[in-house]
Amino acid sequence: MISNNLAVTRFQPALWLCLLIIGLMVTFTSCANKDQQLAESLRKTAEQGDAVSQYNLALLYYNGKGVPKDLTLAIQWMTKSAEQKYGEAQLNLSIMYDGGEGVPPDRVIGYQWMLLAAAHLMHDAPFMLDRLHQELSLEQRTKGIQLAQDWLTKHGSTPAQEWLANYLIAQKNKPTASSTASQPSMVAPASIVTPSSIVFPASADAPSTIVTPSESETKTETKPIIVVPPSTK
Repeated sequence: MISNNLAVTRFQPALWLCLLIIGLMVTFTSCANKDQQLAESLRKTAEQGDAVSQYNLALLYYNGKGVPKDLTLAIQWMTKSAEQKYGEAQLNLSIMYDGGEGVPPDRVIGYQWMLLAAAHLMHDAPFMLDRLHQELSLEQRTKGIQLAQDWLTKHGSTPAQEWLANYLIAQKNKPTASSTASQPSMVAPASIVTPSSIVFPASADAPSTIVTPSESETKTETKPIIVVPPSTK
């Protein structure tokens, strides 16, 4: 009896370790299944033309959650959403073009989409736009501005057109560096965020409620947060 009890005691740590590993495997499998379910749900509404679903599906493809990582598909879905005036998508599309992720790097196109994101009142875009405006050459800015103006004209976005016109006037009249010491100016982030800094909430078990761009301002620094569409049960 004594030796049997010692044997049980000796193997208890190994038993608990095995149970822990099994538990982690079950949890991982469950999370993977939920990510796949979320991706399938988003795909259905994205294919129906929902801009928020298209944006979220793009994030899933970018991060490889619930679907294989695919930057080409990420850029395709992000573009579909951006073309529907969804500011979060326009912001991230700008970042991807600027960094050459999923597409050849193109700072002019990146600047165009950043202008559009800012014009659609994105919370981070004006700060990042100001930084890009300083980094790009006059030729690059001119081309990007023309592309953005053409896009806004085509899509009939009057408030955005007015915002862009006012921004360009402000930039034209902005004091030079030598005269800005005593005047407030737009302060840009230390660096432009990249899509890899996009974060998901702690739990994304299933589709819940659409969060509009104005409601998505609870964020960490300048990181866009994924939002999910209503349940399609």
